[in-house]
Amino acid sequence: PPMPKFETLLYEIESGRARITLNRPEKRNALSFQLQEELHEALWEADNDTEVHAVILRGAGRSFCAGYDLAPARGTGPPPGEPGRTYRGFRGFEDDAWQLERQQRLRMALFDMHKPVVAQVHGHCLAGGTDIALLCDMIIAAENAVFGFPPARDLGALPNNMWLYNLGPQWAKRLTLTGDTVTGTEAAQIGLALKAVPEEPLEAQVAVPY
Repeated sequence: PPMPKFETLLYEIESGRARITLNRPEKRNALSFQLQEELHEALWEADNDTEVHAVILRGAGRSFCAGYDLAPARGTGPPPGEPGRTYRGFRGFEDDAWQLERQQRLRMALFDMHKPVVAQVHGHCLAGGTDIALLCDMIIAAENAVFGFPPARDLGALPNNMWLYNLGPQWAKRLTLTGDTVTGTEAAQIGLALKAVPEEPLEAQVAVPY
């Protein structure tokens, strides 16, 4: 079958690696519902392709991913041809929680797929950006990258809590209770990233097998 076409990301295969690039640089690659749908599809395409042995996930422009796109989500209305039916929107807490769970099912492809995924992080990796980076098998970061979940200061439980899985309880509490940020260098020191390198050779470092 032909390789799927995407509007919000770039998908390419080279030397046994599938490179998936979040491609909304004007929005700092904020996670829209469409982007998450397409990322889910691209990841399972890579997992299914026998020429692909690993996936590199990166962002176009100045950031890896600056968070969730808070614009109204596509796909929350009734399907075409079914007028008069009511579907969940964002009218209250229950709807909001359901929508978060719906999107989490899409992102879990990063964790559930068989092939390893390396997050190549530069610039900002904030809020929703950490929700996808921490589901990857490894994170290699630019030393000057910025990691954190600032909205945690008033949101309570986060959409996913892979912080604990990656950092252990003390650093997970420290970062998610305060919403503070750490640099790529600090992220490598506390186990949030596998390693940190200068931004210029970041792509070459990620391409080295581990």
